[in-house]
Amino acid sequence: MDAYVATLSDVSLIKILVSAIVMMLVGSLWYSSMLFGRAWMQLSGIRASDIRPAEAARGYIFAALFALLTAYLLGVVAAHTSTHPMALFSSVIAIWLFILAELANGFMWEKQPFALFLLQAFRSLFSLLAGAAVFFFWG
Repeated sequence: MDAYVATLSDVSLIKILVSAIVMMLVGSLWYSSMLFGRAWMQLSGIRASDIRPAEAARGYIFAALFALLTAYLLGVVAAHTSTHPMALFSSVIAIWLFILAELANGFMWEKQPFALFLLQAFRSLFSLLAGAAVFFFWG
């Protein structure tokens, strides 16, 4: 059986960009004051006055870079699983479990509140699902 390796040419750059933007929008909405922004700030011990514009800009740049990398990964997974939609969903859950393992370090070793762990964990899940939905529904 020949192994198939997806390459950048197998994944649409437009879909990667749209997926990354969708994931960034989910994160922006999630951490907005309309949803969980206040809870996140309280649980993290961050005050609005602590956030400087240059730090916020750097944070958004890193978030965008990692959203692009995650979108590329989702695109590769979607290219491998295009005929099996549940395989894409299963892959998203597998990626999420890796993220949970990293988030658990903060909870366990840095003594972060469990509510913060849950807040970040479910934001990750919804971002991944939204990013994968771009590839699933766009085809």
